Amino acid sequence: MSKQQQAPPRPKPKKHDAGIFRDGTYFEASPWSWSGEPRRALAYWKRALITAGCLLAALSFALACAVSGAFAAVLAVYLVLTSAYICVLKSYVLVDVIMLTLLYMLRIVAGAVAVGIEISPWLLAFSMFAFLSLALVKRCAELVSLRPGGSPAASGRDYQASDLDVLRPLGIGAALAAVVVFGLFIHAPGTTLRYGYPNLLWVVALGFIYLFARRLTATVRGEMRGDPVVYLLENRGSLAMLGGIVLTTMLAHTITVD
Repeated sequence: MSKQQQAPPRPKPKKHDAGIFRDGTYFEASPWSWSGEPRRALAYWKRALITAGCLLAALSFALACAVSGAFAAVLAVYLVLTSAYICVLKSYVLVDVIMLTLLYMLRIVAGAVAVGIEISPWLLAFSMFAFLSLALVKRCAELVSLRPGGSPAASGRDYQASDLDVLRPLGIGAALAAVVVFGLFIHAPGTTLRYGYPNLLWVVALGFIYLFARRLTATVRGEMRGDPVVYLLENRGSLAMLGGIVLTTMLAHTITVD
């Protein structure tokens, strides 16, 4: 090859230069690109994410205080418990499912405080057992997924594959406890005043049994790949049953039988 046809020499980067060569052209590193020095880029994005998180948290508290002081207090408790769960508590067996249940219930409390309505103790009792069952289903699904690989323990959590024999009955018991609470609610004095035909709510109770049982069956079969709520919305049978529950509840509220 002649001297005229030879490509020009590539410039040598400095000792700590994070530039790269691409298609014969030298590019200087940019803090916005992962093509630079990985350590510098990681540190930059870490600072940016922390700053953005602090700003969003401050904005959230400002909006919560604008709603009410009680709502801001509930939000603060929720953030503290969520941080404790993510950093420490999620690695302890059974403590994680109890914390998830508590966090789910705090969302209901926050919503009620935000709109200024009284929370029904029946709703809290039903939600506690229903959310506990939901959290247990998530852990059971993780342990069922360990079977194909033969792994003895879940990664990052204090659960063994053998714990499935304990968690599965707990999930079933929590689901049935939620249905029992709903059955007691049907004949409560307040229910007979609010609903025109409260006995129709027994059909709703059967619908809840189907939803809980269908979710647990899918977990045992290994069909629960992600969040149980997502599975509920993607499964046609469960979605149709959920629609039937809503329709039956509305009928029980509006129909009057002498």
